[in-house]
Amino acid sequence: MSEALDYLIRKGAYYYRWNCEGYTSDPALAGRYTLEQAEKYTHPNGPDGPRDGLSYIKVSDVPQLAPDPRIATLEAQLAEAGENIRQNLVELERINHTKATDFNMVRQLIVDNRATLSKIGGGDGNG
Repeated sequence: MSEALDYLIRKGAYYYRWNCEGYTSDPALAGRYTLEQAEKYTHPNGPDGPRDGLSYIKVSDVPQLAPDPRIATLEAQLAEAGENIRQNLVELERINHTKATDFNMVRQLIVDNRATLSKIGGGDGNG
C-alpha cells in the first residue's frame, strides 16, 4: 500500500513542483509528496545537517488549499433554491393537469421563481 501524497515541500516562500522540478509560489501548482519523501528532501544534509531553508507542510495546513467556508453556504442556498423551484414546478404541473385557471396562483409561482433565481445570482428570469 502506498503512502498518501499529503505534503508540500517549501524553500522559503516557494514550493517544489512535481518531482522537485522547479519552484512555484502557488501551492495549487506544487508537487505532492509522501511524508517519507518530504523528510528526505528537506534534510539534504542528513537528519542533523543544515536544512538549506527547506521545510514541508501538510496539504491540509496550507490556507490557500483549505476548503472555503463560503462554498458550503452557497451549496446550501443552491439546494434550497432548487427545492423551491422544484416545488413550484410541481404546483404548475398540477395546475396544468387540472386545467385550473387560477392565474393569480400561476403569477405568484412565477414571481417566486424569479425571486429564487435573483437570490442565487441567476438574474430575474426575464430572459
